Amino acid sequence: MFSISKLARNNWLAAAFLILLCAALLLPGLGASSVSRQQELRVLLAAREMAEGGSWIVPHFMGAERLRKPPLMYWLVASAFKAAGTTESAAAARAISAAAGTAFVLATFFLGRRLIGRRAAFVGAIILATSVGFLRHARLAETDIPQALFCSLTIFSIFTALTVRTGNLKHWIFAGIFSGIGFMFKGPASVAMPIAAVATFIFVARSHRAALTLRGIIVALVICAAIAAPWYIAVALKTANTNAQAGDEINRLLTESAHKGPIFYYVWTLPARLGIWALALPVAIFGAAKKLRHHRGPLYLLCWLASSFAILSALSSKQNHYALLLFAPSALLTGWLLAEAARKLPIIGKDGRANFQSLEKTKPRRDFCSGFARVYLIALCLIALVAGFLIFAAWFFACPISWPRVFGWAGAFVSVLAAVALFRLFFRCDVIAPMVACAAVLAFATGIHALRLEQIVDADHAIVELLASNRAAIRAAPRFIISGPHNSIIAWYAHRDVAVSTNGLAATWAGMNSGDVLLCSARKQPLDVSAIPAAPFAKQPRLDVSAFLFRKDAEKNP
Repeated sequence: MFSISKLARNNWLAAAFLILLCAALLLPGLGASSVSRQQELRVLLAAREMAEGGSWIVPHFMGAERLRKPPLMYWLVASAFKAAGTTESAAAARAISAAAGTAFVLATFFLGRRLIGRRAAFVGAIILATSVGFLRHARLAETDIPQALFCSLTIFSIFTALTVRTGNLKHWIFAGIFSGIGFMFKGPASVAMPIAAVATFIFVARSHRAALTLRGIIVALVICAAIAAPWYIAVALKTANTNAQAGDEINRLLTESAHKGPIFYYVWTLPARLGIWALALPVAIFGAAKKLRHHRGPLYLLCWLASSFAILSALSSKQNHYALLLFAPSALLTGWLLAEAARKLPIIGKDGRANFQSLEKTKPRRDFCSGFARVYLIALCLIALVAGFLIFAAWFFACPISWPRVFGWAGAFVSVLAAVALFRLFFRCDVIAPMVACAAVLAFATGIHALRLEQIVDADHAIVELLASNRAAIRAAPRFIISGPHNSIIAWYAHRDVAVSTNGLAATWAGMNSGDVLLCSARKQPLDVSAIPAAPFAKQPRLDVSAFLFRKDAEKNP
């Protein structure tokens, strides 16, 4: 019978499964959702300018130098634009993060095997691929997933360097290469977190190889600096703003951030970003600390998670996507816990010996962690069974909800898989496979209809709809002037020169010429357009966002 253990033992088969899983979760609807996050817009607009003839050394965003972050993501997205033959494709740009996310999942499996074994690493990779935070950010052209990938590769390489008896220098070299690439994606976290992880592990494990480790760290840092330094030197020769912007970025992270939060911010943020696996993480940490603290692999994961968690908690700037840096150790620890639930339990006979005979004579002896994991999976199966049946019934009987056909059949499939998982749970068989299939099918159906779901929750999509329906009029205008908080969204979708007005609407209107188009918008407050002596030719009020388009006509508005 098929089991997760058989799949995990075959490396190539496991890799193919994980690649197909990531493709099903990340590729459908990749370019369908609107671009509204500032983090993604900065990457897309800077990369567009590079691809259209701008400087590849000094990135620019909305006409200003953008030196707060290193440029590797801009370079990759600009290259994707050139390969796609267009600078308007969000899907081409997001393919970079999707590829990095797939590599992240594969690295978690292949490199996690050394820490906790093949079976648990495979389950951990599946947990990572089906977590909410991963599914969200691996479908966006942002730097968080690539940084999490290379930061994790650095930490995995350091563990290998610490545990192999000979030839560990090459692993320190790999650690330096990975940290340098990670630094070029988003900055110093790819250096600080690996150092914190290895220092914590040496202290907790009382390693006697501290001197050798110090030499390895120096080698890795030299290689990292050799990768990152050339760009900073090149920028310094072209502009004087490098130190100012980099210093301002570090200052915002440590002291004066606009995204402040309490010190325990990630106590709830990390589990919430794991999605359906959230409640299992605290139990996994407890179980690993209690049962596996003398094993180097699980102990290293605990040190990695604890040290990175402490660094993020100490920063002034706190955002939920920073938690992606904690996903690899969290997923592997949770994978260990849930893999334990799928094992056959030993039956303790009257002679005190353990065997795997029938359960008819003797009840199994179970500890808290494995018992919790099995009950947790049963609860998830029941939820999936009920949810899948309701979704299918809503579609089949044409309820007013108007579920799409793909959701209806996905609900039916999930119901069947959940029923199979429950059956296998009660008979103490491997249950992870049907559970993963449930999560994959629902996520696949969600990805196909990403645009429809986004239109329900994203108020800024009103701006996208307004621009799309009036694209011809906007591009034909001599000048396109914008006023409001949606400048970068408008610049991306208008794909033409824009003039940003910081004056009041009356002054802006007075300075416009015949044929000019003005787009004014507001978020979370009413927009008063009474100062403009003309009626809008298009408007788009939606939820807490309102937007209006005006055209100045010389005859009607002398």
